[in-house]
Amino acid sequence: MAEADTEPYDFDEEISYREPDTASGSDNYEDPCGDEDVEDDDGWIAELERAVEDGVDAASLADICQHRGIPGHLRCKAWKICLNISGKSDFLSSWDKILDLDFQDTINKDAVALSLKRCDGDADEFARIAEYIVTFYCKSRSLVYVSDEGWMDIIGVLLGAGLNSGDAYNAFYTILGRYVSRGLEVDGSQENRRSYQLFRLLLLYHEPELCSFLDTNRVLATSYLHPWLSSIFASVCSPAVLPILWDIYLTQGDPFYGFFLALVILINGKDQLMEEEDSATSGLLATLVRFPEALQPEDVEDFCGLANYYAESTPLSFWRDNQGGMFGSASPPVDAPDVDAALALPISAAELLSSQLRYFVVDCRPPGQYNAGHLPTAFHLDSGLMLEQPGEFATAMAALFDAQTQSLALDAESAGEHLAFLGSGREEEDRYLHMVVAQLLQRGKKFVSIVRGGFAAVHDLASHLLADHKPAECVVCNPARRAVSPRQPEAPTRGGVVARLSQEIKSRSSELKERQRVARLLRGFGAATRGPVRA
Repeated sequence: MAEADTEPYDFDEEISYREPDTASGSDNYEDPCGDEDVEDDDGWIAELERAVEDGVDAASLADICQHRGIPGHLRCKAWKICLNISGKSDFLSSWDKILDLDFQDTINKDAVALSLKRCDGDADEFARIAEYIVTFYCKSRSLVYVSDEGWMDIIGVLLGAGLNSGDAYNAFYTILGRYVSRGLEVDGSQENRRSYQLFRLLLLYHEPELCSFLDTNRVLATSYLHPWLSSIFASVCSPAVLPILWDIYLTQGDPFYGFFLALVILINGKDQLMEEEDSATSGLLATLVRFPEALQPEDVEDFCGLANYYAESTPLSFWRDNQGGMFGSASPPVDAPDVDAALALPISAAELLSSQLRYFVVDCRPPGQYNAGHLPTAFHLDSGLMLEQPGEFATAMAALFDAQTQSLALDAESAGEHLAFLGSGREEEDRYLHMVVAQLLQRGKKFVSIVRGGFAAVHDLASHLLADHKPAECVVCNPARRAVSPRQPEAPTRGGVVARLSQEIKSRSSELKERQRVARLLRGFGAATRGPVRA
């Protein structure tokens, strides 16, 4: 943003009533993550103090903090490092401070309400600064202020942490651009649907049963996500929780982190929601929206630890395919997936071939196409059998899950808890695949994804890795082969995951490798009405 073309204005005073100086003995400031509450067994606070004074980068700061709350006397400097606003110009001080927007009365009213809710000191000054920040932001970007967008609550957290007016404005500007998804307002736009549909796909990936329950009861993501994500939970969590939550949020540096915090909130409240199945939609929604209010300061690190767990268990395509166009001012890439029409979470072919997650690949193409070339570890499932020969299809599905279980037990090359369904990449040929995936999701199968672009995308990236590749018969190498009916009666060749598993079962020990489960993280968490509690 260009610096305002106005006369300089001396407006760089500190917010004294919330200045996080624990040595001052101020009665007005009670740091929810004060120095006396922070354990420094490994000396990390001393290391953080040196890092903050040295002006390290955000990544180094995150390595030191390790998802822990930051001591109050370091918070302002740490947040400025995380937001990359240290040493930035004080744009607010060079503004003329004229309050003349058509909706100025609304801004003033909300600023005063914020000061009464969040300020322990000079409420008039608190309200004045909040009004200045919002007014200048609207003028500089030609925006119309809307009360329920969460802006005032964000400013309340920044001023409450002790940032001066100039730093608070720069932080506010950066947070809206970096962490608040564009189009969160409920306006029915395509951009708006993209944000909420992407979250629905994330929920569908990790908790399909809960996603189906919410869909059936018409509890839409637009109804509860907006107050959570538009304010980075500042509109719904207690003032004691927010500084600690934002410490971890900002050091994490992930624009999508709010999606995973929201996911944890829903999963933690799943049992309570489903117990209220007979309630009206409005009742379910009211219960759901209140969940973040129960979060306590001592719960925040565990809460964020679960969010990190789910983030690590999510395909990287979730970030790579969707960040552009959802945050900041850039337009969505032309090849961005159509999440609004997606049946399940899409992943890229590149991720399938090289990922931090391990995928059990299910190749759903007709036998003739599979036999002309396939990934060596792929399990072949003739999805067309679902309608044509239901009995054989049921047998094939049982074999699929047996193969997946055995591969995990043996830690085989083909092993993967995450199911990646691979079609041809042509909509008319993949309709059976979509029916199979829909059935699995309806039955509550977790970690189900569809490879975007299908086999054609895999072939383009790594044809040299294919097994049994026959270019003359391959429909990607030889498109004329598509004239042949895709429903060829030949059986798949003996190979792929089934044959490999048979060999490994004979040659390797049957001792099972222990696998970490999310239940250990969830153990000890209380009822959703209380929010997460420490294990």
